[in-house]
Amino acid sequence: MAFGSESISLVLEEAMLSMERDYEISSSKIQPVPPLFKEDKYAKYCRPKVISIGPIHYGDPKLKRGEQYKRMWASMFAKDHGQEPDDLYKRVLDDIADLR
Repeated sequence: MAFGSESISLVLEEAMLSMERDYEISSSKIQPVPPLFKEDKYAKYCRPKVISIGPIHYGDPKLKRGEQYKRMWASMFAKDHGQEPDDLYKRVLDDIADLR
């Protein structure tokens, strides 16, 4: 493969910088899966099996047990860090715009 007058290290460096810029620009942290990958042969890789992270699969009845675990872990986190669950919840609500 020829890269013209550019060295391979320069091409790779430019690709890395481009990816870093794209990552910094991305506003949402959790992206939906593109429709192409939701086809039958890929669907099993696109759906969570135990726990949903983020809003995309929230409320899925198959993930109900995972929701219970997340609440339990949140309670354990609050207790382990000497926090009140209501205070942590309020902090999340206050920062929700930045978290999305």
